[in-house]
This record gives sequence, structure tokens and C-alpha cells, in this order.
Amino acid sequence: MTEAPTEPERDVAARRAVKKALLELAIHAPFFATLALYAELVIDPATPTAATDGRRIYVSPGFFASLGAAERRALLAHEVLHAALLHPNRCGLREPGRWNVAADIVVNGIVRAQSWAELPSGALVDASLEALAVEEVYERLPAGLGPGAQADLLVVHGSTTHTRDVERHWALARASALAASRPGDVPCRVQREIDRLGRARIDWRAELARFVSLTRDDYGELDLRFVHRGLYVEALEREGLHVDVAVDTSGSISAKLLADFLAELRALLALYPAARGRLFFFEVALEGPFDLDVPPRRAVGGGGTSFVPFFERLRAEEDGAHVAVVLTDGHGTLPERTPDVPVLWVIPESDARHVALPFGTVARIPGR
Repeated sequence: MTEAPTEPERDVAARRAVKKALLELAIHAPFFATLALYAELVIDPATPTAATDGRRIYVSPGFFASLGAAERRALLAHEVLHAALLHPNRCGLREPGRWNVAADIVVNGIVRAQSWAELPSGALVDASLEALAVEEVYERLPAGLGPGAQADLLVVHGSTTHTRDVERHWALARASALAASRPGDVPCRVQREIDRLGRARIDWRAELARFVSLTRDDYGELDLRFVHRGLYVEALEREGLHVDVAVDTSGSISAKLLADFLAELRALLALYPAARGRLFFFEVALEGPFDLDVPPRRAVGGGGTSFVPFFERLRAEEDGAHVAVVLTDGHGTLPERTPDVPVLWVIPESDARHVALPFGTVARIPGR
């Protein structure tokens, strides 16, 4: 007879399942996955299903285990939207239970429209109200209404400083998620809410750190190369992280910008003893790899630009878990096949508004 898993084993299994669902979100919906990076995920057996206090997302290991893959993605997207759209903070002096129902109706309307998501059984749905703002839905619901066991908004009445910190945190998260999105990724109802809440500038250093820490810490036991094949291999901790940096030498990147960028990247990788970084230069042809610590003298060219040789090089290598960082103006020939590795595009702000890249996360960096 097989013994039931202990609580710690169950929590470990739940954490792995959550990470897997987040990686699947990164493939299907970069916008939602990027938002999720800004939330602290907590496996909490005391939570009936899932909940958020505006900064953390609490997930019940038992409930999460009972869901299918599409339902797990829907659950995470549901909670992260609550947090990113400041639903716990926006409750104010309203009835918390009634506000929770209103917010659930709106968020579920957004999530159920996504092809990669399936709402869990019993989710609150009202097609006649879901297109409205949460405040409008609240006013149309009867007083005293509560979500019962489905309550998932942990309304916190913190100090003004705390509230402003949370608002700034999610303003940056929304800006980062928009930058990571492909055309058509952001549901129009979410875009409307983002426009109403306001946007923020992304600090590129924070974005770079978040990108590397995502691939290393949060998903440490998963080999990102094999996510699209449904294989989850414990390779990162064993083999270390390979950060491959490609620099566009067609003239769009100044020497100062390159020096600042490489200094930040070296300092970041120093936090990860098993990590290593390689440097490539490219126009149409690819040069490298070179050592990040002692890069060669940069020669500026003037020809065309192609990203294809760099990504073909990474696809041909099978010696560890790679992530790719590309410092460029964003103009060039893209590979026909979406790379199997996470990609961070670092683009001068003056160029970023003129390009739309079909994959990866975009960090805008000041200067040329």
C-alpha cells in the first residue's frame, strides 16, 4: 500500500506544478506570465483554493493538484490579474465580500476568453456584467453578497506608504508585461484597465535582474529548452545557467551603452556561482563567443543585420540551459522558428518605439 505523501512532499509537488503552469503561461501568454513574475507565490495548505493580498498569491496544494493544465493556467492568471489591477487596494470602504464577487466576475470574463485557459468548475461567471469595470459591477450587485468559499481577495488596509509602494510595484509590472507582449496578446478589457490605472517606465537593470532570476531561482529545477516538448528536466542546478549575450554591431549601440550593460550583467552573474556568460557580436555574420569579462575591441560595421545566426547557434548546442540576451536596435532579419530559449531584447529607448518583436521580453534602455 502506497503511503500518502507528507505535507512537505505535497508542497514540493505543488510548487513544481505551479512552476510548470507558469512556464506554460510564458509560452501561451507572455503578458500574463510577465505579470506573474512580480507576485510572490506561496504554497499554503490553509488557503481553500487560491487568494491574493495584492503582493502575494497563495495557492492550495490540494486544490491545485485537482485541476487540469488549462485550469491551473486560468487560476494563476485570475489571481495575478486581481493583484496587477489592484483589486485588493481598490476595495476601499466597500463591502469586501460583494467587492470580491464583482472583481471575480470581471476577471473571470477576461480569463475565460483566452484559448489557453479553462475556468475551474464553479467559477463565478456573469456574461451580462463581465465587460464592466469592477466598480460598476459592484453597484449592480445586492448588498450583503459574499463569495463564500470562493473568497480570494485578502483586502489589506495598510498605510498610505504601503499602498503607494504596491501601486508603484504593479505599475512597473504592467509596463514590463506590455513590453513583453506580442500584438494582440493583451485583452482589450485589460488594456482599458491599464490605461485607467496609468503606466510606468521600466528600469532596464531591474528587468535584466528579473529575467536572470526568473530562469535561475524560480524555475531552477526545470530545463527551459524542453518546455515546449512537455519535458521537465532537473538540469539547471546541475549544469548551471548559460547567459548568451549577442550585441548588434551595425552602429546602433554606443560604446558607453555597451560598457554599462556588460558591467551590470557581470555584476548580476556574480551572484550565481554556477552561471557563465558568453559574448557574441553580429551583423549578418556571427562572431564569438568571447569572454564577458574581457570583451574584444568592438568594431562598428554598417551592413545589414540578421538575428538568425545567433539563434541557430543556440539551437545547435545541447550543453546546458541557455537564456539569450540581445542588445540591438531591433531592426534585422528574425528566425522563422521561435527560439526554444527565453529571450530578453535590450533596446535603446529611442529605437524601441519603432519595433515590434514577435517573441521575447523587451527592456528599454536610455541612450544610444
